[in-house]
Amino acid sequence: VRPTALLLGMAAGPAMGNDDGAALQGLDTVAQLLGRAGIACTVSKCWHEIAELTEVLRQHDGFDYAYFLARDRGTPEGAPEAPCNHAFGDYTPMDAASRGIITALDAMERPPRLLIVVPEQPDGPVDALCWRWFLHLAHQVVEGGVLGVLTLQGALDEASWRAFLAPFFGGLIEHG
Repeated sequence: VRPTALLLGMAAGPAMGNDDGAALQGLDTVAQLLGRAGIACTVSKCWHEIAELTEVLRQHDGFDYAYFLARDRGTPEGAPEAPCNHAFGDYTPMDAASRGIITALDAMERPPRLLIVVPEQPDGPVDALCWRWFLHLAHQVVEGGVLGVLTLQGALDEASWRAFLAPFFGGLIEHG
């Protein structure tokens, strides 16, 4: 049986103004890399708010791998549901974004075996990303029953990330 993957954009809050979804175009390239490794991919080319993630995952239930491109935009008022909340030391252990993702994965009949969570490259400095939030989320996801989580722990250009993904998934499919 051919393994499957769901690739989507996940936003902490509503997409704001003039968002053409350019970052989501990179999901096609990732799908091609996974396809070469023998993984059938479904790509959702829109930003899904974390609040609607449970329903989105329910619609696509039964995939082996999930690839979330994470956008930290928050709400126009900067409400605390954004993953990166510098007023609380970058993240709070039970922030709304983490809870929403965990709840969505818990609601699945069969959660993915592997979750890949990658930040959208910001317009500003890369060091503004809350890398610790991604690591904290990875820990929570594994505690919730997903076998593995792959995420970045620091900045990595897209070409290097894709160069890593190809052999990673090739090896994963070949020998686990």
